[in-house]
Amino acid sequence: MIIVRVIVPVLVISMAVVFAIAPLGLPDWAGIMAPVLPAFLACVFIMRGRGVALSPVLFGGGLVVDIASDGPLGFWALIYLFATLIAYQLPASLVQSRVGRACGLVLIVFAVAVAEAGLASLYQLKWVNWHSVLGGTFGAGLVAVVVDLAWRSRVAQSGHVVTSRGGAATQRGT
Repeated sequence: MIIVRVIVPVLVISMAVVFAIAPLGLPDWAGIMAPVLPAFLACVFIMRGRGVALSPVLFGGGLVVDIASDGPLGFWALIYLFATLIAYQLPASLVQSRVGRACGLVLIVFAVAVAEAGLASLYQLKWVNWHSVLGGTFGAGLVAVVVDLAWRSRVAQSGHVVTSRGGAATQRGT
């Protein structure tokens, strides 16, 4: 159980951070998608009840992304912690269903897009290109929804007991 609750989320977040700092030569909107992806993946794990102690991992990952991207130190760490704060504050009754988790992710995507563009505008002292920020943030949110659906399908096929953040256990599979 410790593997599913701690090790898998930490490994997935770590791989997303490595993807975020890799020089991929992506267009503007996709260049924003890569750094924000770890935050949304952490939100998926938190909403599924498997996000035990992800805040320190995300904070460290955000600092790594900040150092690798030559941006302001703490920018991505703050964005990551902001996204997980919203995920932790969502009611358990909302995140128990697939539609509820998708609605929660949409809420988090909107909040992160506004915070990201606002902080970047303050840092640069001019308005940033909102189209690329929104495109990249929504792209990363779409990836997070796909990961959530894939996790659900994999757990349903394995027949394991799934516990949500609210604590209710349901038997999946046949």
